[in-house]
Amino acid sequence: MKLEQEKTQKEADIKIKNGEVVALQKELDAVSNTVKQLELQKAEAQKRLDELDDKVTSTDTNCTVRSTTDHTLIKLKFCLVTS
Repeated sequence: MKLEQEKTQKEADIKIKNGEVVALQKELDAVSNTVKQLELQKAEAQKRLDELDDKVTSTDTNCTVRSTTDHTLIKLKFCLVTS
């Protein structure tokens, strides 16, 4: 009698664990799909940035500004965006 109860309990535990495995697999699949989508979006964003970089023409204009708080020199580089 006791062995049968233990067997029934073990079978129930196995069913629960199998359900957890299925749920975790579904979650893994969803996260994997999200990662793939984000990688595609990242590639598209990088492509757009590269296109914008091609449109930006840097000038040799540099400006030195003295900070009033810590008296360090800050160099600013100005860029012109061409249309």
